[in-house]
Amino acid sequence: LLVAASVQGYEFDSATVSRALGMDAAQTEERLDRLERVHGLVTLVKEQQLPDQTLTVRYRFVHVLYQNALYASLRPTRKALLSGAVAESLIGSYGTHDFTIASELAILLDAARNFERAAEYFLLAAHQAAHRSANREAAVLARRGLDTIGLLPETPQRLSQELRLQIALGPALMSTVGWGAPEVEAVYRRARELCHQVVETAQLFPVIWGLWQYWLARAEYQTARELGEQLLTLASKIQDPALLLMAHHALSNTDWQSGDFERARMHAERAVAIYRPNEHHMGGTTPAWRTEAVLPSTCGFSAIRIKPSNEAATRSRSPATSLTARASCSLWFLTR
Repeated sequence: LLVAASVQGYEFDSATVSRALGMDAAQTEERLDRLERVHGLVTLVKEQQLPDQTLTVRYRFVHVLYQNALYASLRPTRKALLSGAVAESLIGSYGTHDFTIASELAILLDAARNFERAAEYFLLAAHQAAHRSANREAAVLARRGLDTIGLLPETPQRLSQELRLQIALGPALMSTVGWGAPEVEAVYRRARELCHQVVETAQLFPVIWGLWQYWLARAEYQTARELGEQLLTLASKIQDPALLLMAHHALSNTDWQSGDFERARMHAERAVAIYRPNEHHMGGTTPAWRTEAVLPSTCGFSAIRIKPSNEAATRSRSPATSLTARASCSLWFLTR
């Protein structure tokens, strides 16, 4: 019983363990109660209800070394079988709420050697971490996912999974090692190759966007402008207002930094004309808020144009968005 519990982790649920072992839930609770009272190996944390309304008792090992020793006692085949059983038990209990334990499921399915499903949960966990602005964690999870799918045969489905993991890894690396870091270029170059291999036109825009950010950070303005034009061509073909906004922002920012203020003004005005505050929010940073701040500095507009960036910084719950909006405000005051 405790060996199976150690597979779930330092803390575990009686209902999850009983399902994984095919045991009666009431009997499992009684045995765990005895292991707590008589042997002092585990301690009760709380009684709770899982998302599928199953009643369970949450326990944890008295010391993490107990859990480590029990888990280490498992041979490879038994470890894989129990990991798969615990994962399936958790998936059954959490249902559509499985995203809340995505990293736990990913690790269990990886240990169960179910690499394809493990990669999907690593991707989901990376997205969840990025949403919390836990970018280092997001990068680690995305890399774990890439390592996992590396064990699968090269099929179109595997390549598509790799593409989505690379796209998740890119922004996390930008936030942790910098926009112009060589690792960032490597990720987006590989993602671009994958787009052509699996014909993923829909995923091409965020890949080119990432490459544009990389080359802009390195002050390679000609390359950045070419990528901005590619973004505009793609957005025009898809006719998605949010993508058009981002493409015009990319070109405006590139032209402004390279000193072509008239072109910067033209693209910035087009971006602001498209922008709708309640609709255009992508990836934790809304480019139009930065574009609103660039407009006054390039065109000599009145200070009232900076107001949207101030409002964005105030109302945003994303640290990345708030930081970008406040930086835009500072940029306007420095260059007005």
